[in-house]
Amino acid sequence: MSGLTLTERGRQVVFQVKDDRAGREPVDLGQRIGHLEIKQGLKELDEVIEKFDQNLRASSNVSIKNK
Repeated sequence: MSGLTLTERGRQVVFQVKDDRAGREPVDLGQRIGHLEIKQGLKELDEVIEKFDQNLRASSNVSIKNK
């Protein structure tokens, strides 16, 4: 796994940061033209994990790094 979304049980899912933990959030995707459009499932300021690997699980502790 790597990238912003993964497919789980036929649905697209992102890892969202909630209270310093990773949480899985189902989303509905739109077009991919230069960026990924998420049509439903997240609010505008929700934070998501952009890159992850197979070790990330829901409820894993996460921290935000400044860019």
